[in-house]
Amino acid sequence: MSKTTEANQLGSKHYVTLLVRLLIDQQGQLQHGMVVGLRGKEVGKFRQLTELPTVMADWLTDWTQGQESADTSEQY
Repeated sequence: MSKTTEANQLGSKHYVTLLVRLLIDQQGQLQHGMVVGLRGKEVGKFRQLTELPTVMADWLTDWTQGQESADTSEQY
């Protein structure tokens, strides 16, 4: 693979950092959770860990659609 091709492929990829906040009780049980961007924008909430993949999938769909119109990676 040429260096130009590598650069083009890397240029089309993005690292996005999201934080998962969990409220856990004294017994270690999840009370609720929230996914937020580094700037504090809420991405989604969940009450069970099994809901986390759905929150992430919904965010990724929204983020991908936003990329089609403008670079929104700075929003989060």
